Amino acid sequence: MPPKSEGFVKWLRYEAQTPMPESPINNIEASWDTKTFRTQLESTMAHHHGEMTQQANLLKNYYQNDSIDHVDSLRWVWQQIRTPAARYAEALTYMHQGEFENARSVIEDLPEEHELRDKQEGERYRMLAVIDFFAPIYAAGRSSGQLTVSEQDQLVAIINDQRDRPATWAQNILCFHYNKCRAPLSGGDGGTPEIAQGKGTGGSHP
Repeated sequence: MPPKSEGFVKWLRYEAQTPMPESPINNIEASWDTKTFRTQLESTMAHHHGEMTQQANLLKNYYQNDSIDHVDSLRWVWQQIRTPAARYAEALTYMHQGEFENARSVIEDLPEEHELRDKQEGERYRMLAVIDFFAPIYAAGRSSGQLTVSEQDQLVAIINDQRDRPATWAQNILCFHYNKCRAPLSGGDGGTPEIAQGKGTGGSHP
């Protein structure tokens, strides 16, 4: 029977095989209204993390609106936020600079800092696939806007109708550079709309 359930104190006093004395019962009741050290610590950490994330986003927006390239500074901002989303953004900054081994290391190390579920593992593997896809292209002196038709098809296969971070970034490239866009997720077709033709407005990173 869980603590604070209806009738628990009554059961302790009168119905348990060995009724509990009044003093420990009072201690149990008092503990229900007392925050533990762990609860207070978690609350404090959550507050500070929220404040840090908000300030990091303000700084990120400032850098992005500046005409000067602040990739290194943006990466430092993301490194201060220890969430999976920040790790993907950090990896993108490395890809932007052609540092694909560093990008791969960031994503490979994700499970060491976060416990990932099956869907999150799928996203991580897809990000690694995107990194490995672009690494030789950039090594050959080409960019995401210079893919062959065959490479475009490979990128479509990597996306595999998914809508996580790497799939969305890859889809933005296909839409922006090659007019291979897909309908927004409406929820009325099973969640996997086909790629549709139309002028895209997505970003072009990496």
